[in-house]
Amino acid sequence: MNRLTLFYQSNNQGIDLEKAKELLKDVIKPPLRVVNPRSVLQVVAEFYDLKEKDLLANSRKKELVQPRQIVMYLLKEELKCSFPFIGRKLGGKDHTTVMYAFRKITRELKVDEKLKEEILLIKKRIFVN
Repeated sequence: MNRLTLFYQSNNQGIDLEKAKELLKDVIKPPLRVVNPRSVLQVVAEFYDLKEKDLLANSRKKELVQPRQIVMYLLKEELKCSFPFIGRKLGGKDHTTVMYAFRKITRELKVDEKLKEEILLIKKRIFVN
């Protein structure tokens, strides 16, 4: 408010919405992006050039397993979803499958720099774009 008042007093002119936004641009932060399980699934599928339905399927193909586990990891780590909830969202998987995936990705992040970078890029796409 002080910035707006100072501008008004020093310029003797009214302040419109655009001018107020300009004056307060470093104070006002844009709203955070709404993130839900579906958006996490979409971003991971896009990142690995896969179809969402493939990540939801019961396939054990190597090219699907790790991206699916990353979805599970992100849903637990970032959205704090429960293991049973994640299992239901990902095609009816058992909660123990989700627990295994979460632990596996957590372990691999400690030693695999490529995986760490991939997850960082995915998080940027989820939360920033």
